[in-house]
Amino acid sequence: MAAIVARKHDPEASRAAILDAAEGLFLERGFAATSMSEIAERSGVTKSLIHHHFGSKEGLWAEIKRRRFGSYHAAQLALYARGLTHETIKASMHAYFHFLRANPQVHRMITWMRLEGDRECADLVVDLRTRAIAQIAAAQQAGVLRPEMPPEFVLMIFLGLVNAWFDEGGFATGFDDGRVDHAEVYLEHAWKVFASSVLVDASRAG
Repeated sequence: MAAIVARKHDPEASRAAILDAAEGLFLERGFAATSMSEIAERSGVTKSLIHHHFGSKEGLWAEIKRRRFGSYHAAQLALYARGLTHETIKASMHAYFHFLRANPQVHRMITWMRLEGDRECADLVVDLRTRAIAQIAAAQQAGVLRPEMPPEFVLMIFLGLVNAWFDEGGFATGFDDGRVDHAEVYLEHAWKVFASSVLVDASRAG
């Protein structure tokens, strides 16, 4: 009860409680199956306060996605600012892989978005996708990436190779002896597959 009273006088605490509760419910049940009443009950606030902070359930979902993708967005923009080279492309793949590994709820979030046909991503994700495609096109013109593949396909391969571990990585547990980090081994192989497919001079990819 004291925590609920405190939230009424602390807007940031209220926002955080709502976001945490909504994220948990969305990941458990999906966006469509979660009601505002359930979010209000779990977060200990009123539905009117949720509407005050986020406007709607859709607005709340968008803010959750922004919150989760914010740090990754900033890291990738820093790499984009350096231009696409073999080194920055590899660093970008590692950044995405390690982001998903450190934030397993994000992959579950993406899975729910696919299952529910959610084609609207958070602004940060759309921004990254748009920038990535433009960067890939520029790298193709500069002779860093092979030019015959549409930039959108290059991005799909990049994302698919990383996402595959989190979709199917459980297969690796069958031979896990506790001495090898199979996730990192997979990442290195994924990079080699990507490099050999799209880089102009894959021998320099490392």
